[in-house]
Amino acid sequence: MNKETGYYQRLIKRYIDNNCTPQEATELFDYLQQSSSNRVLLQEMKDLYNAGAGDIQTITKAEWSQRVRNELLQHIQTETTVIPLYKRWLPQVAAAAIILIGATIFFQYFNKSSATNDTVAVKPITTAPAKEVLPGTDKAILTLADGTVIVLDSAKTGSIAAQGGTVLKNKNGLIVYDASSNAASTGEIAFNTISTPKGGQYQVVLPDGSKAWLNAASSLRFPTAFTGSTRTVELTGEGYFEIAKNEKMPFHVKANNVDVEVLGTHFNIMAYGNEAATRTTLLEGSVKLNSGSSSGYLKPGQQADVNSTGVMKVGPGNVDEAVAWKNGNFYFDNTSLTTIMRQFERWYNIDVNYEGVEKKRFFSVEMSRNMSLSQVLKLLDAADIQFKIDQNRLSVIY
Repeated sequence: MNKETGYYQRLIKRYIDNNCTPQEATELFDYLQQSSSNRVLLQEMKDLYNAGAGDIQTITKAEWSQRVRNELLQHIQTETTVIPLYKRWLPQVAAAAIILIGATIFFQYFNKSSATNDTVAVKPITTAPAKEVLPGTDKAILTLADGTVIVLDSAKTGSIAAQGGTVLKNKNGLIVYDASSNAASTGEIAFNTISTPKGGQYQVVLPDGSKAWLNAASSLRFPTAFTGSTRTVELTGEGYFEIAKNEKMPFHVKANNVDVEVLGTHFNIMAYGNEAATRTTLLEGSVKLNSGSSSGYLKPGQQADVNSTGVMKVGPGNVDEAVAWKNGNFYFDNTSLTTIMRQFERWYNIDVNYEGVEKKRFFSVEMSRNMSLSQVLKLLDAADIQFKIDQNRLSVIY
């Protein structure tokens, strides 16, 4: 073992023991990108998690963390050969592994070559809070037409309610509306509302078979069976939809002052009241948007922003960014700090306040939404910004 290899292997050991300085960590990952001697062990960490993905629900994160630590320590003492590593797999692994292997440095390393002078990657300079702020979970409130309220995160598996010809079933955290063939003709159509709180998300299968995913702090109002010539639902917050095709009955999503009309397609609508615009991003099929006197069509990969006055702007969209939340990730592509904080407020059920004179900061990073608040803040490192966590309040100090 030559002196250079031994030096960097000792840096790896120092890194997993949290003893590396930021300069040493950057030096280590710079070396791993240039050298063919040690990159394989990082690939092996990826393979270890991919191979055990089926077990992740049955063991704790601490056990996973220890398993990866043992694997890494075993390879520190051996010479290795090259296997290239790419950043795309990082958001797919468990949060414990992300922190263990050094996602912070990876995100900084891979983004620094493309970052502009105004784009920075982040490090909180506060100590961890006594009580960790945990990420959101699958939970929602279902309000039936008669006012009955069902807490979905604690509802038992199986049938949970019946309305007219429609039976509501909870299938492993998925609410399914099972409408009988004559439900639409019984005259007993009612409207239900499913609402997610801050720190919650949920999925529902509508009576026509269409699927809807709700992000945190969102709600969807819909009928227990679709009748007439259209299928119409009302959205607040953010939702991702996969619409069952029915050319004779177009599907409409009404969100703020926007009406999105589809026949059968996949799309995301972000319609939070504290965002600058209602944004529709199309993944598959086609949609028509109407807002006041404005209208337009989207092709796959395009998005439309409609502001509060109804002005519509159609252009290329970032599909990965739009649906990252539905896939369990945060995805920021040159995103402002205040926009990021609004997402954190909704997902971690926190209040964010700002101290000092605002400095414009933009970030490019992709990371798991399964991490705690302090863990995601470690991936946002700006030398002139501090983060302070006090219970469910996050202070951004310029």
